[in-house]
Amino acid sequence: MATIVGICNEALIRLGSPTITDLTDSQPEAVKCNAIYADMRDNLLRCHPWNFALKRQKLALETGRPAFGYARRFALPSDFIRAVAVYDRDTSEGAPPAYRLEGLKILTDAGAVYLLYVSRIVDPNMMPPDFRHALSIHIAAELAGNLAESTVLREALQEEFRREALPMARAADALEDAPRSIPESDWVTVRY
Repeated sequence: MATIVGICNEALIRLGSPTITDLTDSQPEAVKCNAIYADMRDNLLRCHPWNFALKRQKLALETGRPAFGYARRFALPSDFIRAVAVYDRDTSEGAPPAYRLEGLKILTDAGAVYLLYVSRIVDPNMMPPDFRHALSIHIAAELAGNLAESTVLREALQEEFRREALPMARAADALEDAPRSIPESDWVTVRY
């Protein structure tokens, strides 16, 4: 069973630091892991449309209009990390509506908004092992300057994250899904 402490301990082991038993402990490693874990997790979730984190939701129309530019305003879900696609109907056919993300809202002229988005996943058991591994390296790289006091180790971990862990996690994620089709444009279809 995967745990947040387990992910942090994998990062600490890479640094040669003592492991922890709880994020709320008073030892420096626990304090620092607790301080950065959520931000590092959300940062990694934001950098790719991970299949395990994708959700679909019809957004609620808010009362009132934006001051200018668009006719309607829709609230984003509370677990929103990143938009993947926005539709104005419950099918992905056709061109997406014109929209703009501002704050925690989507502004658009469309009458409805169907959102495909990356959600905040807090349970490590919902994360695949390769994602958890990449996350631990991401955390280790962030902690290397403080705990190990080594910029060389920090740069090596950042390089391992960029060149190995993240690409491997993305590749495994891509293999779990059928390729997404790109709708043909009017320019292509008119030729038939």
